[in-house]
Amino acid sequence: MTQADTPEPTAAQDPATAADPATAADPATAADSATSVDPATAEEPIRPAETRPGYVDRDAYEMATTGRRVSGWLLDLFFLFVVVGIVAAVLGGWQPVTRTVTNDDGSTWTASTFYLNELWSYGLLGLFSLLAIPMWVRNGATPAQRLLGLRVFDAAEPRLLSWPQATVRWIVLYGWVFFGVASVLTVALTAVVGVWQFALLIGLARDEGHQGRHDRLAHSLVAVPRVGRYSAWD
Repeated sequence: MTQADTPEPTAAQDPATAADPATAADPATAADSATSVDPATAEEPIRPAETRPGYVDRDAYEMATTGRRVSGWLLDLFFLFVVVGIVAAVLGGWQPVTRTVTNDDGSTWTASTFYLNELWSYGLLGLFSLLAIPMWVRNGATPAQRLLGLRVFDAAEPRLLSWPQATVRWIVLYGWVFFGVASVLTVALTAVVGVWQFALLIGLARDEGHQGRHDRLAHSLVAVPRVGRYSAWD
């Protein structure tokens, strides 16, 4: 056999390469590569808080805007006024009032209407607004808040409010009804009702965290389903 017929050694036949420990497979490395998972495709494990009663996914909600919150509050008041009006009519709370007006030419005309005094209106309003407390504790929302996709949670962690928190929130949000009932004694207390409500709206509009005074004192927040912004608890 000539030199031209001699086959050249391949990489698989090279004894130096085959014996090189640097190129040999490490059993530990091979085991790790077999069990490793790409972080980009790995599913995030469920947090323990999500499985506890009353808790929600902290990444599923973001802070509600001021406009949406005010709309929910006004809609709640509208529902309350409708219920109060109906119940007062059933219980006979509406009282007829007749007024006679004299014109400049001496002619007169009479107008009849119905009137609901402060004790009936504010008393029933406060009574039915109390239902917001168990609604916040059990479901996190009143009927109007549900319609607008709003939920009320604890500000510190993603869970529903406790009974003390919900009670404090109601007192600050609807405490003006007590002054409304007392206005039957002096009309001056009616002004307190208006100032109280105006202060709530101003406080909510000026708060950078979209939390009103009732939220700050009760350590609560109002959230909506998240659409891409930061979590309500970030």
